[in-house]
Amino acid sequence: MNEAELLAALRTIPDIHVQQVELGTLPIKEVVLLLEKTSLFLGYHGAGFDNMVFLPRGAAVLEILPKGTAHSPLYPSLAHRTGKTFTRYVNNNDTRQDNLGHYARLEVDVDAVLKLVKAMLRVQAAAMMRYSFDDNV
Repeated sequence: MNEAELLAALRTIPDIHVQQVELGTLPIKEVVLLLEKTSLFLGYHGAGFDNMVFLPRGAAVLEILPKGTAHSPLYPSLAHRTGKTFTRYVNNNDTRQDNLGHYARLEVDVDAVLKLVKAMLRVQAAAMMRYSFDDNV
């Protein structure tokens, strides 16, 4: 996996804090506290995406799918119904599962994912600009 390369690239985006977290290892209270202040939730395809319900309205979700994975409507529907935007990236590399169901050699085009994340953040910023929290307006 080229996870470290992707994380390093994401950390070059100004004004965002990138944190790698294994949600399945945290108590649910910590998951909720962490996600309720998260504006962009990015990860590899998996059950951890159910946690998007704890993200604030307006958060963006990016699911990275291994090539050949079925595109379930579950996560886009969950995101839509809970006020989040949802985007998918399907990697182009041939990915195999081991006997435990883990993906081996899951690599993404870091530049493509970085470009997608930046576009998602621009859309999110533009949406927030539509709302004024100034009482004088």
